[in-house]
Amino acid sequence: MKRREKTLSTKYFKVYRIFVIVIAGTFVLMQAFAHLQNTNVWITIPFILLYAFLIWKYWFPSFMDFVRNFYRISYDHENLYIDQGTSELVVSFDRIKNVELISFDGIYKFETFEKDVYYCKPSAWYPFNYSKVDNELDTIRRLIKKYKQKFWAEQEQANELPSNN
Repeated sequence: MKRREKTLSTKYFKVYRIFVIVIAGTFVLMQAFAHLQNTNVWITIPFILLYAFLIWKYWFPSFMDFVRNFYRISYDHENLYIDQGTSELVVSFDRIKNVELISFDGIYKFETFEKDVYYCKPSAWYPFNYSKVDNELDTIRRLIKKYKQKFWAEQEQANELPSNN
């Protein structure tokens, strides 16, 4: 087994998942109670039931997919290693299409050319230590760029026409 350069994900990512679900549930309940206080109870109850059904049917499944796609990610100078609980997925840097910050609290999205998406939260304290985390992600971006250039150079060599000399 290769020695990993660095674990990119925070060790508190499981706690973060639970925290996000609790905050989202609290927000939904606050919305329901706000509607209940402003109107008649008999008008509000069907509205709250419809609201809860729509959230459960449409928003909650996509939200849970987002939360389930958080992974513990580590890397070395050749690959990303994505810990999926029972197994580990090895993704080479030339398969990664994009790495981007998607939220103010430091969630990064790794997208592959095969349309796989992996989310990672490098630090539980992201807004306060953004320079350290961003420098680390810049290292990964440089490695991705290097491997993509290497891949395309190999493809170009493989596609060259033989010379008649």
